[in-house]
Formats: sequence, C-alpha cells, structure tokens
Amino acid sequence: MKFPWRSPPWREVDYSVLDLETGGLNAKSDPILSAGIVPIRRGVIMLGESFYTLIASDREVSLDSLLVHHILQRDLLAAPSLDEALERIDSRLRNDVLVVHHSPLDIPFLKTAYRNSGRRPPRLRVVDTMQLLQRFNRRHSTHHSNESEVPLRLGEARAHFGLPAHEEHHALADAIATAELFLLLTHRLEARTLRQLL
Repeated sequence: MKFPWRSPPWREVDYSVLDLETGGLNAKSDPILSAGIVPIRRGVIMLGESFYTLIASDREVSLDSLLVHHILQRDLLAAPSLDEALERIDSRLRNDVLVVHHSPLDIPFLKTAYRNSGRRPPRLRVVDTMQLLQRFNRRHSTHHSNESEVPLRLGEARAHFGLPAHEEHHALADAIATAELFLLLTHRLEARTLRQLL
C-alpha cells in the first residue's frame, strides 16, 4: 500500500487483522493449521467480512498442537490446501495495512507460505499490537512509575484493560481479540496518523 508523503489519519486506512495458528514455532518446518482475518474500516471492526479457514498440511502435526488449537486431524484432512487458502488470504491482505499480535511469529510463517506456494508476497506495512503495548508501557512508566506494566500476552493485556476473555488459540477469535486491542491502544496512545502506529 502506497501513501503520499503525508501520513494519513489512521482511521482513513483499511486494516486486515491476521492471526495464524501453527503446528509449532519454526516457520521453516512447522505448518500453518488455520488462519483468521477480520477487517477494520474507518475505525470499525467489520465482523461480517471476517474470514477463517483451516489449512491442510502435508507435514505431520503433533497431537499437542491439535489439542492446543482444538482441531481434529480429520478436519485438517478435509481443509483447503495451503495454495487455496493463501489465495483467499492474499486477496484480503494485499491492499491493507496488516495488524498482528507479535509479528516475529506470524510474519515469518506468512512469508514462508508465500515462498512455498510460489507466490510473490505483498509489500506489507505491519502494525504489531505487542509493540504498541511496549510503547504504551514506556510512555506510561514515565508518568506512573508505581503502576505495573501491561502484560504483553494477548489475553493478559486484554484483561488488564478490562476487555472480556476470548477463546484463545483459535485463529479468528484471536484476530478479533487483536482488533479490539488495537482500537483500544490507538485511543490510549492518542494516535492520529498511521505513522504513529508503525
């Protein structure tokens, strides 16, 4: 996505909030099991346009991973291939700013998926809500040194701010939870432009 020299107001930008559930932490060897995406338009979460898919894997998935993500092996066998899923994911991400919670995990998996499917990855601008939390903690500690820092884990950060608990380790539920946290943090950080969030 290209912007003029002046950074646009963040509310005028379209975002896709992405969460990937994976069969491990190694993007080179572990598969993506599911993906969830929810768009934000003009500062509003568009639940009706959300997207969720399981992704079939040609690699063995550990029982532990399946249990954590509440996925059945038979559901993966009937799921779209990585190529099919990535085509639908790409159509949602290509023109938006990407929002994730902890980009060092999601982005390598996403890049590996593009590479393995022979697709050219889009040039994404990424907003990381974990980095926004770190920024909030730095700013807040200057003025409120006696208060504890906000935890960086998604569920714990939401609880700190009074957001409701959600179904963790489900790609769409985590994407929606990240979208809600993102909107809260734009307010708490008093962001005006996209540049202030990158």
